[in-house]
Amino acid sequence: MIWVALNPWYMLGIFDAPFDRAVGFGRSRSYNFHGGSVEHNGASDWGFAHSIQVLSGSIPARNRITVRTLVLLSLTSALREPLMRRDLDDVIQGWPYDPEPGEVLAREVRARDGRSVLQIRVELGVLQLEISGRPDGSRPHGFATYLDYLRYSAASRGQAPGGKAPPWTMDQEHRDEADREFIQFFHRRMAWLSLRRYDKAMLDADHTLALMDLVRRHGNDEDYIATHELSRGLVQFHRTQAQTLLAIERRRPEEAIDALREGMEKLAAHQRTWWDNRESDSSDSPNLSLIEQLRLFEQEIRKNYAVEKTLREQLDEAVAREDYEQAARLRDMIRAQSRARR
Repeated sequence: MIWVALNPWYMLGIFDAPFDRAVGFGRSRSYNFHGGSVEHNGASDWGFAHSIQVLSGSIPARNRITVRTLVLLSLTSALREPLMRRDLDDVIQGWPYDPEPGEVLAREVRARDGRSVLQIRVELGVLQLEISGRPDGSRPHGFATYLDYLRYSAASRGQAPGGKAPPWTMDQEHRDEADREFIQFFHRRMAWLSLRRYDKAMLDADHTLALMDLVRRHGNDEDYIATHELSRGLVQFHRTQAQTLLAIERRRPEEAIDALREGMEKLAAHQRTWWDNRESDSSDSPNLSLIEQLRLFEQEIRKNYAVEKTLREQLDEAVAREDYEQAARLRDMIRAQSRARR
C-alpha cells in the first residue's frame, strides 16, 4: 500500500510505503519566474517515483532506500550538524514591499565578497542579480551570456565543409533557454531604470534587442518569434527613455531630442514592417501609444530648454532641399560636438 494523502512524508515529496518497501527517487523540479508567477516542471527531488516500481519492488537494490532508513538518517544528521540560519529576515528588514503603481523597488548593495549586486524587492522576498554578464551569474556553455552561445552556434554551422550546410535554427531547448535570458535581463533593465542608472539600462536593452534579432532570424517557430516581436516596441521604448534621460542628466537637451526622434523612427519602422503586415488589427500594437508618449516628452523638452531645431534636424532639412554645402557644414559641426563630448 502506498500512502499519499494525509501522510506527513508526502509533504516532503516522498511516496511512503510499508517499512519493507523501497522508496525511489524521481527527477529534479525546476522553477521559472515568469509573468509574475512561478511555474514548475518535472517532479520533486524526493520521489514521485513510478508507483508501479515501488509496489513491485522493481527498483534496483542499489537505488533502494527504506523509510526507516530515511528517518534514522534525518535524526542522525540533525543531531550531528548545528542548525544554520538560511532565512531572508536580515535582508528584507526595514525594506517593506509597498511599491507605488508601476514602481520597481530596487537597490544596489555590497555582497560579502565585496562585489556589487542588485536586489529587487518582490512580494515574497528578494531577487538578487549580478550587475554584469548574466543576471544569474552563470556562464551558459562557458559563454558570458546565452546570446553569445547562440551566436557561436549559428556561426559554427556556417563553417561546414563546402559551405553547403543548411541554415542553423533554434530547437526547443534553445528557445526555452533564450526565454530564461529574456526574463533575467528584463528584471535587471527595470531595476537599472528604477535606480536611474540609464547607461546600464541601455546596455541591457541592447542585449535584449540583439537576442530578439537572433530569434527572428533563427527561431524556427512563427508563434515563438511573434511572441517576442510583440515586446520589441516596449524594449525599444525603454532604451529610448534611458538614452533621453541620460542626456538630460548631462544637460544635453539637443541630444535628448535626437534620441527621442530616433526612438520614434524605430518604433514606426517596427510598426510598418511587423504590425501592419499581421493579420490581426494593427491598432492592437503598443507602438502607437509608445510613440505618442515619446512625442509628448519631446515637446516638453523643447519647451523647457527652448530648443527649436537640433543640428541633426537642420541637417535633415538641408539634405531634403539638396543644400549640400550647408549639409557639409552641419556634419562638421555635429562631428566637432561629438568629439567634445567624449
